[in-house]
Amino acid sequence: MKQWGRLQIVEKADNDMNDAQMLTKAKQLLREKNKISQTLKVTAIGLLGIRAGTSFYFRSQELKTFGFGQKLVFPTKVTHTFDPNDWTMDIEVLI
Repeated sequence: MKQWGRLQIVEKADNDMNDAQMLTKAKQLLREKNKISQTLKVTAIGLLGIRAGTSFYFRSQELKTFGFGQKLVFPTKVTHTFDPNDWTMDIEVLI
């Protein structure tokens, strides 16, 4: 609580869900969301195949010292910038 304050997710239950189904759904959300994640933002040469939700292997010699040499990542946000002389993309991935 001291570090981030109250973290909460609000989910609307279906009308036909009973108490046991709602408890199962709550436990599933807790398993998915109850972890610390870090975000990595990278600017790279543009590739049309890279979009949010598609997976790819990310390799970096500079980040190898941090244990992030090669890893399968799923981008959460990708912004392509088309310039007459240059095409780049800003990628945001959860580590």
